[in-house]
Amino acid sequence: MHILDNLIRKKERRAHKADGGTGGAAGQMPETARASAGRMQGQNASAQPDALDRRAFDRVVAESLRGGHKGGCLLLCDVDRYREIKAIYGKETGDAVLRHVCDTLHGVFGAHVCVGCLGGDRFALWLPTAVSDSADAIGRGVGIVNDRLLHPGRELPPVSVSAGAAFGRADDDHQSIGKRAYQALTVVKENGSCGFEAAL
Repeated sequence: MHILDNLIRKKERRAHKADGGTGGAAGQMPETARASAGRMQGQNASAQPDALDRRAFDRVVAESLRGGHKGGCLLLCDVDRYREIKAIYGKETGDAVLRHVCDTLHGVFGAHVCVGCLGGDRFALWLPTAVSDSADAIGRGVGIVNDRLLHPGRELPPVSVSAGAAFGRADDDHQSIGKRAYQALTVVKENGSCGFEAAL
């Protein structure tokens, strides 16, 4: 079971009861953003076929925040030592590593998230139903991601990710939440990488 599925299902049930059962869960990815995400996933020709490009990902986050939903979490992930791995093993293996990271992020965090490739070795996840109380669960999810990446079980070099999270506030746009998530990611990188930090 995906690490956030139980939290998300509980939140969806509460929201379903609150709106009389007629609407979607508060904090879900807006319908137009989901449609855009689906189109972009099919068009993305990068090494990460299931990840949106930066512009499409930013649009999903901005639209979700504009929808008046409280909560949501932006999770930024850097692949540790990626340049070194690419230099040693070559571009083909480097691309395979990025695909493996993308697949692992999807596998751990489930279908309720939007994954974006921000270029190079950086990924971003938008968890539209997450709130600050979910920080521990998200941190555990990052730990599971790293355990799987460090033990790939096939002909890939072991890797890890550093991750920084920020939770949506009432006055946030995609730039302000992105800045806080990046600051949290920087703390992880400065403290040895392969870890998780949530912005306060």
